[in-house]
Amino acid sequence: MQIIEVKTDSPIIEQKIREAFPDDYKVMLAVALCESNLNQSAVSHTKDFGVFQINEAVWDNVAKDMGLDYKNSIDDNIKMAQHVYGVQNRQAWVCYNKDMHLAYL
Repeated sequence: MQIIEVKTDSPIIEQKIREAFPDDYKVMLAVALCESNLNQSAVSHTKDFGVFQINEAVWDNVAKDMGLDYKNSIDDNIKMAQHVYGVQNRQAWVCYNKDMHLAYL
């Protein structure tokens, strides 16, 4: 397995993830780094948005019901990720399921 060294200029984003996932911070930070490199502007070809690559088809209606703008707001993207985590735990993210996040630990 290749180890990827990440030098992020995003200590504020890291802190937000630490606060959102205090009991699983290291793994969820690794997931976010793997999914988007902590880039809130990241959009995938499958319509996954933001730092945690929240899938539009699966979560858009839930986010609207919760009043979250996960596509444009990093805070809302992280709040939506907390909700997704509560429903599906880490298994919601491809980077976790395929062990790709391990390169960021």
